Amino acid sequence: MAKLKTDWMKFIASETTTAPVSYVGGTGQVAAGNIEVPVTSLQAGDLITLCALPASAIIESIVLFNDKLDSHSTETLTFDLGLYIPSSKATADIDIISTTAAAVDTETVTLINTAALSKTYKFMNGGGKSTGDLDGGSCVVQVSGESTAAGLADELRTAINHTGGNAHAATITVTRLIGKLSLEQATLGTAGNTTVTKSAADSKMTKTNFTGGNTAELPSNTGAAKDLDLFAASSAVLQGEVTAGTELRYAARNLDTCSKPLYTLVGDTAANAPLGGYHLCMTINVKAATAQAGTIGYVIRYTEVLDTRP
Repeated sequence: MAKLKTDWMKFIASETTTAPVSYVGGTGQVAAGNIEVPVTSLQAGDLITLCALPASAIIESIVLFNDKLDSHSTETLTFDLGLYIPSSKATADIDIISTTAAAVDTETVTLINTAALSKTYKFMNGGGKSTGDLDGGSCVVQVSGESTAAGLADELRTAINHTGGNAHAATITVTRLIGKLSLEQATLGTAGNTTVTKSAADSKMTKTNFTGGNTAELPSNTGAAKDLDLFAASSAVLQGEVTAGTELRYAARNLDTCSKPLYTLVGDTAANAPLGGYHLCMTINVKAATAQAGTIGYVIRYTEVLDTRP
């Protein structure tokens, strides 16, 4: 049998260098789908949400496939491709450190929900009142007999969930892990980013304010714009039929962004990037001169980073 000889060796560089590795580890992901566009759609300012992306994602490829959606002889349909921050509910924490009822007696915590309803919760060690009752306008947190941080926190949770009209009830949801309460506004929106006030010293109790709430102003629960044209600006791709796919990952970004997590591309950090990641969206700049119904398909490949290295 004859053996084939190849010249593959000549393609090996005589001197090689190894680039520094920025990120090691991760899981490859593919987001794919299609959107049916009616003939009356795609007005200027319209938003098409393609998919949600983790903040830590390293985007490899963004490919669009589409029918011709502007049938005029002089097409005008253009769009930007970028990121929005998904709508979200504000969250806060209260961590009970004290372990005795006497230590928190008469201390107060004030919470405000997204409707600006303010309620004060007052710890009481005895006094003849039950959790959920009123005492001087405050909702009672009766902790008599409690001797653990978990027990104190559980009574505060019960008070907040009280349905008698003296508390926030279902407008703020509360979960507990030992002495730590995790609070979440029941309603999406920036109105939920409210202040949590306490009278107790940090040695007895710590708290964080409600943060992370974002208002849904756009379709698909997509909220505030982060960078509308991060990946493409005024793209004319939809003006003609494309069945082979159009790569848009680097239409508006340099190649040196190929290994950067998504949050770095929009000026965020690992610490302040939105927990819900970002939504990848097309924003219509100019509507079609003559709108035509059709399909937009997409395939997005990315790696969700699991292990970051300095």
